Amino acid sequence: MAKLTKKWLENQKACRDAITAFQAEKNHDDIYLLNKMIKTNHLDWASWFIPRRLNRINRVRYAVYAAKAAEEYIKKPSKETRSAESAAESAAESAAESAAESAAWSAWSTAWSARSAEFAWDTAFKEMQIKIIRYGIRILKKEDKNDGRKTDSLLF
Repeated sequence: MAKLTKKWLENQKACRDAITAFQAEKNHDDIYLLNKMIKTNHLDWASWFIPRRLNRINRVRYAVYAAKAAEEYIKKPSKETRSAESAAESAAESAAESAAESAAWSAWSTAWSARSAEFAWDTAFKEMQIKIIRYGIRILKKEDKNDGRKTDSLLF
């Protein structure tokens, strides 16, 4: 895994606020920063960051997990969210077929649309995001332990 630096963030097109926050931190460890993003409610930064730090096979695992979590969130009983159900199923299929992080983003985006339809689900939505991010952290820890090598063990 590439060393996390300001230059790496700029090359990945990170937003200016995230780069500024990164520079203010003394600890540039991925896991530390992800946990801090959760604590400071920068779940969007964490969702952006994780796929860019994972190897290809783990990006697929992360995307599939995110799509399934978003689908579960959308399937909770609500007339406003039923219309988004087919979009979540489509995102889950895309995640299974695609190695790109766009599938995870698509699933997250689908869940976001459902969330805006029903503000009362704010807490459940945030919990879903954190669940997805914590799964990404587990994958990153496993990658670090294996020096980024592919592993056959799935984390589902």
